[in-house]
Amino acid sequence: MMSRRDDIESAFRAAIEIDARGRQIVTTDEFCRQLAKRNHSWSHGECNKWIEYYQSGFKDLTPYENVHRIFALRNMAYVR
Repeated sequence: MMSRRDDIESAFRAAIEIDARGRQIVTTDEFCRQLAKRNHSWSHGECNKWIEYYQSGFKDLTPYENVHRIFALRNMAYVR
């Protein structure tokens, strides 16, 4: 079954969580999990590239080089 392009956006929105500091964050792990629920089999690297390219409002907070990354919303204007 081929997944729709809209599934990627909905997977990203579903992957957004609120951290202890009140920031909206997305982890590569959760984005991959949400994509799998929508019949997408992406690697962590593919997820990271998609976030970097299509979600410019999110910045990388990962403290070290790793494929398991954490992205946080740059400003609180994002609407789920």
